[in-house]
Amino acid sequence: MKAISLRAKLTLWYSALFAVTVIAFAFAAQALRSRALLNQFDNELRDELQWAEILLTTIKVEALLTDGEVKASLVTRIRDDIAQHFMLNRSTHLLEIRARSGQLIYRSVSPDDTLSQLFDAEALFADPTTVTYGKDDFRVLQKQTPKYLINLAVSLRPLYDIQWQLARTFLWLVPLAMAVAVGGGWLLAKYSMRPVTRVIQAVRQITATNLSQRLPTYAAQDEIGALVETVNDLIARIEQGVGRLEQFSQNVAHELRTPLTILRGEMELALSGNAGAPELRRIIASAMEEISRAAKIVESLLFLAHVDAGKMETKKERVALDLLAAEVFEDAQALAEGRPLHLTLTAPEQVVVAGDASRLRRLLLNLVENAIKYTPEGKVEIAVQRADAQAIITVSDTGIGIAPEHLEHIFERFYRIDPDRSRETGGSGLGLSICAAIAHAHGGEIHVVSAVGKGSTFEVKLPLAESRKEV
Repeated sequence: MKAISLRAKLTLWYSALFAVTVIAFAFAAQALRSRALLNQFDNELRDELQWAEILLTTIKVEALLTDGEVKASLVTRIRDDIAQHFMLNRSTHLLEIRARSGQLIYRSVSPDDTLSQLFDAEALFADPTTVTYGKDDFRVLQKQTPKYLINLAVSLRPLYDIQWQLARTFLWLVPLAMAVAVGGGWLLAKYSMRPVTRVIQAVRQITATNLSQRLPTYAAQDEIGALVETVNDLIARIEQGVGRLEQFSQNVAHELRTPLTILRGEMELALSGNAGAPELRRIIASAMEEISRAAKIVESLLFLAHVDAGKMETKKERVALDLLAAEVFEDAQALAEGRPLHLTLTAPEQVVVAGDASRLRRLLLNLVENAIKYTPEGKVEIAVQRADAQAIITVSDTGIGIAPEHLEHIFERFYRIDPDRSRETGGSGLGLSICAAIAHAHGGEIHVVSAVGKGSTFEVKLPLAESRKEV
C-alpha cells in the first residue's frame, strides 16, 4: 500500500480543521441567532403586556362586566386602541383579556378558534415560556393585575422559519467553503513543500564521492532554512568523519606495513639456509620485536575503536591517585635506569577519584614514558594534588619540547612530530590519543604546555570522588 504523501496529509489536516471550524461556527451562529430572536420575541411580549396593562388602567372593570351600550362602546374602544398600537396576526398571535372573575373581555381571535384554548391551563406563566399546542410552539406570557388577567402568546413558527433559512444557507455555503479549503489547502501545501522537494533532490545528488557538495542556502529564516543548515552541518560532519576514517585507514596500513615488511625480510633470510645459529637467534629476536610492536598497535586500535563506539567500560571504583602515582614512579625508575635523568614524585596528600584504576594507570604511565623518551638528560617530575573539586596530575620534563605548530595535533591519532625518531623509540602516535580518551571517559580533560628545548608539562584534571564509599 502506497504511503500518503506529506502534501496530502497537510491538505487533509487543513481541510479537516477547516471543516470542524466551519461546522462549529455554523452551529454557534445558529444558536446565537435563535437566542437573539427568542430574546426579541420575549421583549416584544413584555412591551405589549405592559402597554395592555396601561391601557386597562383607564377603564373601569364594572362597566365591562354589564351588558349594554356602555360595554359595547368600551370593547370597541379597546379593539380600536389595540389595532392602532399593533397589528395582530390571527394565525400566530393571541391577546386575551379577562376579568379576575374569569369573564372574557377581549380576545384577538374568534371564540371558536383553537388558539382560544391555549390559556385553558391553570398554570400562570409570569415569565416568557415556550408552550406546545397542537403541532406548533408558542411563547406565552401572562400577568394578573388586581382587576384583570392579561394573556399574551406568539407563535414560534417565524423563528423556526428563520432558523431553517439560515440552516439552508449553511447547507450550501459549507460544501462551497470546503471545496475552496481543499483546493486552497492543496495549493498551499504544494507551495510550502516546494523547498522540501528541492532539498530532497539536492540531497540525492550527494554521494560518498562528492561529500564536499552542500545544499543551496535558503534565504528565509524558517523551518526549511533551519533544515538546510542542519543537513549541511550533518554532511560536513560526515565528510570530516569519512576523511578521518580514510586517514585512519592509511595510518593503520602504514604502521602495520613496516613491521610486516621487516618480518617478511627476516623470514626470507632465515629460509635462505645461509644463516648460522647466532644469526637465526638475531632474526627470531628481531621478529619477536616487530610482532610485539604490531600487537601493541592492534591493541591500541582496538581500545580506540571501543572508545569511538561508546563501548569502553569504565569502572566506578575509588582510586587513590597518590598511591597509583607511586606505583608508576617505581616503573619510571626502572625505565630511566642508566640514563642521566632525575625523577621526582610529589604527592603530599591523598587524592581520590572515581574511575578505573587500570585505565588511569595506563594514562599516567603513557605520559611518564613519553617524558622519559623525549628527555635525553635532565629531570622528570610527577605531581598529584587537589584543587577545589578536581584532582590534578602533572607530568613535567626538561626534554626536547614541542613546537607550537604541533601542540594542537599531538592528541590526534598517529600524529608524530618526528616519524623516524618515534619509530626508534617504539612510538606509534597513539599513546596521547589513548590518554585523552581515558581522561574524557572519566569526565576530565588533558592539556599540554611546551617550549622547544625547555621541555613539556602535561596536566590532567579529573573530578574528585564523593565522600561516600561508592560512587
